[in-house]
Amino acid sequence: MMNVINRVLALFVCLFFSFQTAALAKVEVTWTEPDKYSDIKDSFSGYQTTKDDAFYNIEKELNRLAKKLPDGYLLKLEVTDLDLAGETHSRNIRVVRHMFPPRIKFTYQLLDGGDNVLLEKQENIRDTSFMNGVSLRHKNQAFGFEKQLVEDWFKDSFTDYLVRN
Repeated sequence: MMNVINRVLALFVCLFFSFQTAALAKVEVTWTEPDKYSDIKDSFSGYQTTKDDAFYNIEKELNRLAKKLPDGYLLKLEVTDLDLAGETHSRNIRVVRHMFPPRIKFTYQLLDGGDNVLLEKQENIRDTSFMNGVSLRHKNQAFGFEKQLVEDWFKDSFTDYLVRN
């Protein structure tokens, strides 16, 4: 009898956590025609690695930020251009200077749990003072300038929707 009770209890615990996980806010990112992006089209050997790493890091940051949205919300982005901070020179070395700020061009939709569109907009975000940022929390991370750009945009755009903890 005790074994049956333990199994039923374990089943309820698993169901509870699966419903909790399913309800969290999500992000869907579409990278449209990345070979035409301003920055990630050089012919150096690190092209694919840089592109994959940039996409992965930016998506990871968006997913981290989405946890601040209400459960069930969905943020859809279609990225149409990406220009990383700095400029790539010979031997696949990226040199970061003030004159080459990070920039991301995209459209987005924010949907509530019922698939109602709450916000929809086209953006072309850039940070011309990216190297002067006092609160650059990502400065020692890969693609830190781009992560900071995304974080600043997210906080500015979704202030009214963020869940207060």
